[in-house]
Amino acid sequence: MGKKVILLLFLLFIPLLSAVPPATIIFNGEEGYELESPVLSYAKIGEPIHIVVHVFNKSDGALLDITDGVFCEAILLDLDGSELIVLNATAHLDHYDLDIDGNNITKRGIYGFTIHCLSDDFGGFLTSYFEASYSGKELSTSNSVMYIPLFLVFFFLFFITFYGIGLLPSKNETDPDNRIIKISYLKYLRTTLYFVLWMFVIAILYISSNLAFAYLPDTLIANFLFTFFKICFGLTLPITIIIFLWILSQITEDKQLNSMMKRGLFNQNF
Repeated sequence: MGKKVILLLFLLFIPLLSAVPPATIIFNGEEGYELESPVLSYAKIGEPIHIVVHVFNKSDGALLDITDGVFCEAILLDLDGSELIVLNATAHLDHYDLDIDGNNITKRGIYGFTIHCLSDDFGGFLTSYFEASYSGKELSTSNSVMYIPLFLVFFFLFFITFYGIGLLPSKNETDPDNRIIKISYLKYLRTTLYFVLWMFVIAILYISSNLAFAYLPDTLIANFLFTFFKICFGLTLPITIIIFLWILSQITEDKQLNSMMKRGLFNQNF
């Protein structure tokens, strides 16, 4: 009778025992290294990139360096995901430096890189990417909204100025016999406006090259426009000197002509 009671009690307690969760051993620490580096979003084409890396022990959060036997290196990937270069990091007291030469950043687009640090016991890594552009900054929609209207304004001013030049006299006023009857000083404004047109051309080339660098995947057209801009800009100073000397000579000549006309000594065509 006693055995039956014990068996009955055991059967009643089985559901209660099965409801108790099994014991679990929780491991709070992790082994390995954790890498942290400031986020690099944008880089300027042709300029060097400096990356700072800190290495921590995952188990206790200790900051590690080369005295702990930790060495770091980075792999730079190009736009197609191909390996460009492998760099060894320079160790310091509390961080590692990675310096990427600007000659490795030659095209606009996304570049990826992987940094891994290891010792004889453990290792760790991080992967990231950055976008290379010719300004080193993001060309946002607001910047585009500024560039394009400015481009259109310069084009509009160029054609207005060109039209205005056609309305100005190019020489002194003459009679039906082609004899000079009046000195026209507006012809100097015509020459000055030609110089203004030249400056508009330079501005249009500069804006066009920037838009081409920002939006075109191939840099051929952008480089051509920018080279043409540099040539035109370099010619501006000698052109300015030539125009100034030409206007000065014309003013001197017209003053002499005007003086002779007032004295009735000049009756030739000019």
